[in-house]
Amino acid sequence: MATRMGGRRFFFSTSVIMGFIELTGKTLLDIVNEGEIDLGELHAAGVRGDSILRVNQYGEIELRAKADWRLVGGLIGNFENRLRTMTGLEWAV
Repeated sequence: MATRMGGRRFFFSTSVIMGFIELTGKTLLDIVNEGEIDLGELHAAGVRGDSILRVNQYGEIELRAKADWRLVGGLIGNFENRLRTMTGLEWAV
C-alpha cells in the first residue's frame, strides 16, 4: 500500500508488524555479551552512552539519526530475555 504525505510517497506493509524495544547506548553495552558485537564498530557508527537505539525482534540494532534510523549491528542468542530484563520493557509496535 502506498500513500502520499507532503509530496513524499510512503509504502506500508500490512503483513508484517515489527516490534521494537528502545534503549540507550549505555544500556546496550550492559546487554551485549562478550564477542557478540564489535564495540569499535558501534562506536565508529556513532553509538555513544546517551545515544537512542532500538532493537527489533530479529536482534537488529538501529541508531536514531536526525531524521531516520540507521542499522548499526545485531544481537544474537537469547537477546530477547536480556533486553526485556535489562530494560523492563516489552516489544512495542
